[in-house]
Amino acid sequence: MYLADGNPIRVRVFDGVMHWNGQEISIPVQETDGDVLLGMSLLHGLRLYVDVMDGGNVTVNSIV
Repeated sequence: MYLADGNPIRVRVFDGVMHWNGQEISIPVQETDGDVLLGMSLLHGLRLYVDVMDGGNVTVNSIV
């Protein structure tokens, strides 16, 4: 995988299953150090609200 700064790193990838938006979907899970990140492709067609602060709220809603 490539980091945001363009540097390549090696990571382990696992097969995962998650319940998202009322469906069970198969996803690749990449093992890295640090905080959990949610892939942007999962949010396609949804609206994301984030209070960017420690302990801030995160809300995901349908655009409809």
